[in-house]
Amino acid sequence: MSGYLSSQLLSREALAAAASQRQRLRDNYGQIISDLQAGPLLEIGPGRGELLDVLSRAGPEQKLREIYAVDIDSEVANHIRKTHPDVTTVHQDPIQFIRGGDRQFAAVFMLHVLEHLKADYAVNLLSEIRQHLRSGGLLVIEVPNTACSHVGTTIQSSDITHKVAYTSISLKQVCTMAGFDNIEIAGIRPRGNSPARLAQRTAIALLIQADRLRHKIFLPSWRFLHEPTIYAVCRAI
Repeated sequence: MSGYLSSQLLSREALAAAASQRQRLRDNYGQIISDLQAGPLLEIGPGRGELLDVLSRAGPEQKLREIYAVDIDSEVANHIRKTHPDVTTVHQDPIQFIRGGDRQFAAVFMLHVLEHLKADYAVNLLSEIRQHLRSGGLLVIEVPNTACSHVGTTIQSSDITHKVAYTSISLKQVCTMAGFDNIEIAGIRPRGNSPARLAQRTAIALLIQADRLRHKIFLPSWRFLHEPTIYAVCRAI
């Protein structure tokens, strides 16, 4: 959608959160990135480029990697080319990009991308990624969690380009439909001990307790995660 970069990713509110976003990514995915096997990395939908910052600065061994970014939005791709000249950035449909090369990736990252895709396309894309991961390679997906009744649903409904709402159950479902067998789903909570972070952590803990009780009463056989944001780590065989 034309104007997405300026309206969502480069808004005043988004830019103010950029530094804390990089720290959140390091906190949540730093160990995963450090443990990656050798091989090229791909980010689909790089946004402002915070994850690319983390990938390119993770350590001396990461600087030897080929890092790719692909986005169907030309404005986003051009922005990343300017801000991350060491990253090979491509303006193309992700499925076409993956099919068009003989690369086998050590990891593919899709952070807050899946919810923008129609379900059929999402399954096809994840299946294509699976076929182009090295043995033991990882697909990492992060999405808003609409089983979190307040924060998660607010995130989901704050962007008109969101097409599918996910919970931990449907996130695992789409990964399974794409052919992955080794799937781990986890929730993300705020970290840090600043007054603002402590307030967030306390509020979210209370929300999670309330949502667990609500689902236990009305959907007792369903097992949801209730953090505002959830992620999947899918490992290729």
